[in-house]
Amino acid sequence: MKVYWDQAGAVPMIYVVSGQDAGRYSALMEQVYRLRYRAFAEELGWKVLANTEGLERDQLERPDAVHLIAVRCGRVAGYQRMLPTVGPHVQPGVSSKQLPRGLDTYELTHYCVAPACSEGGCVTCSAGSELVAGFVEWGLACKVSKVIVEFEAVWLLRSLQLGFQAKSLRAQTRTGNRQAVATLLEFDKATLRAIRDYRKHWEPVVSFLGEHESKRLTTAVWPRAILSLAPALLNAFCG
Repeated sequence: MKVYWDQAGAVPMIYVVSGQDAGRYSALMEQVYRLRYRAFAEELGWKVLANTEGLERDQLERPDAVHLIAVRCGRVAGYQRMLPTVGPHVQPGVSSKQLPRGLDTYELTHYCVAPACSEGGCVTCSAGSELVAGFVEWGLACKVSKVIVEFEAVWLLRSLQLGFQAKSLRAQTRTGNRQAVATLLEFDKATLRAIRDYRKHWEPVVSFLGEHESKRLTTAVWPRAILSLAPALLNAFCG
């Protein structure tokens, strides 16, 4: 997998790939599934399907899923999956009456970051904070303003500090060896500005591939030099 560089060094990006296009980027998606296995099966004790050969996949790898993939120096550094709430969801213990549904509401699952790419004292460089900026950029470009996410309770306060509106959907439950709470997060352009101010990085971080490529100009203004690389990046991931 090839990643392009600018004069200042690596160009960090989050690639947006639809489930329908996942087969076109098989090498990239294999890295995703291996990171998911390490993060969820090995570290959090999730049960996975038999004979996975170190890959974590589930029954919701659907064509309408959206994969947001953070890349650093040619390797997958972080990941999260977005699922439309008008279809099946993965939230255990949340009744259909409690679960918001709609075209503007997605469920965020499988958020994970490779250990070498966590905060490490550098918020701007962190793949974790970049993923947060990434799903907000993606949402604003795709007319999505709400996500349902399961995270540790400490993130409720952090999400409020970043400008999200947060609402708990149920009490804490245990998933694997982690305590987490299902939460509805609402966001808008002001949220994105707050996240960018926190990260001290004010340019977009997402790059849309495949069927989503037409969305890439709606997130904000990319530097012209970066936009010129898009066709070559697409070819690199298909190769």
